[in-house]
Parts: sequence; structure tokens; C-alpha cells
Amino acid sequence: MNRRKEVRKRFEQALKERASLQKQIDDITAKRELTQAEMTSRNSLGNELARKDFELSGLRDGYGLYLLESLEGESRTLKWLNIILLGLTAILAVFTGYLIGIRF
Repeated sequence: MNRRKEVRKRFEQALKERASLQKQIDDITAKRELTQAEMTSRNSLGNELARKDFELSGLRDGYGLYLLESLEGESRTLKWLNIILLGLTAILAVFTGYLIGIRF
């Protein structure tokens, strides 16, 4: 559970940073005529935005892998619970048959 909160916090922080970068790019791009410094700044912000998107992609992949690993353990548990339930159902069927007079 702690890892989930940590990943969520990192993901939210990265999203905020990405939104901030996108706003800065939009503010610069809104001008009709850009100076050389503004174009350079916009390009560097674009590169930072691409890096942030790559970081977000890695966080999503890592969290997806974490979920799959946890689902594997839960799947194993459910398999054994299902087997136990089938066994108990069979025992209940035998006892029910005995009570109503059907002999196996």
C-alpha cells in the first residue's frame, strides 16, 4: 500500500510539472512574433516536456507492472479458495443425498 501512495504522489507531481511546462510553452507560443531567445526557450521547454512525458510513461509502466504482480498473488489465492469451495460443495452434496435417502 505504501508503494502505491509513493507512486501516486510521484505521478501527481510529474503531472503538475508537465502542466506547468505546457502552460509556459503556450504562453510563449501565443505571441505572434517570437525573438530568437523566445524560440530557444520554447524549444528547451519542449525538450523538457518530452522528458516529462517519458518519465510519466515510465511511472505508468512501473505501476502497471506492480499491479500485475499483485494480481498474480491474488489470482493464486482465489484459485485455492475456489478448489476448497468445490470440495465443500461436493461434501455438502453427499450429506444432502444421504439425508434425503439417495445412496452413492
